[in-house]
Amino acid sequence: MKKLEIRRLAGAMGAEILNVDLANVDEETWEAIHDAYLQHIAIFFPNQQLDVGQFRAWGMRFGSLDTHPYLKPIEGFAPVHELYKGPADKVVFGGEWHADFTFLPVYPQAISLYAQITPAYGGDTLYANRYLAYETLPQRYKDLLESMEAVFSITDFYEGNVQLMRNKIGKQVSGGAVHKVVQVHPETGRKNLLACPAFIKHFVGMTVPESKPLIEFLVRHSTRPELTARYSWKKNTVGIWDNRAALHYAINDYAGMERHMYRLVVSGQEAN
Repeated sequence: MKKLEIRRLAGAMGAEILNVDLANVDEETWEAIHDAYLQHIAIFFPNQQLDVGQFRAWGMRFGSLDTHPYLKPIEGFAPVHELYKGPADKVVFGGEWHADFTFLPVYPQAISLYAQITPAYGGDTLYANRYLAYETLPQRYKDLLESMEAVFSITDFYEGNVQLMRNKIGKQVSGGAVHKVVQVHPETGRKNLLACPAFIKHFVGMTVPESKPLIEFLVRHSTRPELTARYSWKKNTVGIWDNRAALHYAINDYAGMERHMYRLVVSGQEAN
C-alpha cells in the first residue's frame, strides 16, 4: 500500500487525497481512507475515472445505501441519483446549512458526490465541523444543551428544492423527528452539536418563538468561519463527508452555467 498523500483544506476540517485510484483500492488502502474520513470529516479524491457502478461500489464500502425518498435513481444503478442545475435554473439543491435528512428518525451516515460537470467558477460546497461547534461552546451552554432535544421537520426550503428537481418522483414531501441537540458519534465517540437551520424547528418543551434566540445563536456559533472549510469541485472529483459530524452548504454562485453530480447516501444508525 502506498502512503496516502493528504492535503488538508483548512484548520477545522477537510482534506484532498491525491494518489488513490478509487476503482482499485486494496484493504489496507481502504482502512487508511476510512481513518482519514473519520479524522478529516470531509475527504475528496480528484481525477477519478469511475463508471456509475464503480461509484456505487465505492459508497457500499462505507455501508448499505439509502434510496432517496423523493428523487429518481439512475436507471439500472439504484440508489445512485443525480443532482443537476442547468443554465436557466435559479435555485440550487442544498443552498442552506444542513445535515442531510435530519428530519428522519435515523439520518444518513455519509453523503458522496461524483462531479460530472462543474462550472468554470463557483459551485463550491461549504462544510462546518460539528465537533468543534460543541467543543468551543462555553461550559454553561454545554451543561444547558446536554439533555435538550429538538424537533426537526421538512421545511418550505427543502420542499421547494425537491419540486424544482427534474428527477423528482412526485411523492409528497414529508417527515419529522426528534433528536438530541448534543449527539455522540457512534464511531469516534466524540460529542457534536446538531444545530441544523434547514430542518430544526424548536426545542422539545419550548415553542418556536421561545426556541428561536437559542437556535439562532447555535447556528451562528456552528458556522463561524474558523470552524469551516470550503471545497471547489472539479470534473471527476469524488467527495464524501460524514453527515454525523458536519453541516454543509451548496453555494449558488454560478448563474448561467451547469453543475451535474452523481450522488449516493450511506445509511445511518440510531444516534446516542
